[in-house]
Amino acid sequence: MTTSKTRSVRMGVVAAIAIAAFAGLAFAMQSGAILSLDDAAIALFRVAGQPTQPIGPAWVQEMGRDVTSLGSLVFLGFVAAVALGYLVLTGYMSEARELLLSGTVATVAAFGLKLVFERARPDIVHLARTFTSSFPSGHATLSVAIFSTLALIAARHQHSGEARGYICAVTITLIAAVGLSRVYLGVHYPSDVLAGWALGLLSSIASAWIAGPRSPMGTDA
Repeated sequence: MTTSKTRSVRMGVVAAIAIAAFAGLAFAMQSGAILSLDDAAIALFRVAGQPTQPIGPAWVQEMGRDVTSLGSLVFLGFVAAVALGYLVLTGYMSEARELLLSGTVATVAAFGLKLVFERARPDIVHLARTFTSSFPSGHATLSVAIFSTLALIAARHQHSGEARGYICAVTITLIAAVGLSRVYLGVHYPSDVLAGWALGLLSSIASAWIAGPRSPMGTDA
C-alpha cells in the first residue's frame, strides 16, 4: 500500500472514531446518561462543599480566562487570517484552502449544532460570559480545527521527527488547555468539550481531504 493510501486509511479510521464519539456523546447527553459524570467532573474544579467557589486563588481564575481566550472566535480568526495570508503569499494554495475550509466547517458545524441541541449551560456560577447554548463547545471545536490544521501543515514540511513531535506536543497542550479552561470556568460540561474536540477533528480531516493534493512551496496552482 502506498504512503498516500496508508495516510487516507488512517485518516478514515480517525474520522470514523470522531463521528462515533460525537454521536455517542450526543446520545448520552440527550438521554441524561452522562449528566452525573459531567457534574462530578465539574465538582473537581470547585472547593468541596462550596460549588460557587472555584479551586485556586484569584490569579488562577484570571489565568483561566486568559487561556480560554485562545479558543475564542476572535483570536482564532486572527490566527487563521494571518496564517492564510502567509500561505497565499508563499504559494501554499492547497494548504490555504485546507485551513479556510477547516475554520469555516468547524464554525458552521459548532454553532449550527448548538441550535439543534440547545443544551443549557451548567447550573453553576460562570466565571466567563456566554451567549450561546452549551453543546458542543465552540471553543473546543474551533481550537482543534485551527490548531490541528496548522500543525498538520507545518508537520508536512518537517523532515525531523523531533520537530514533528514538538509540533504535536504543543498543539495537544494548547487544545487541552482551552478545553479544561472551559470546564474550570463553569461554562461547559466535560461532554461539551469532548464533543467539540471530536467535531473539530472531523472538520480538520474533512478539510484535508477536500483541499486536495499538496505541492512544494511556490509551485501550487
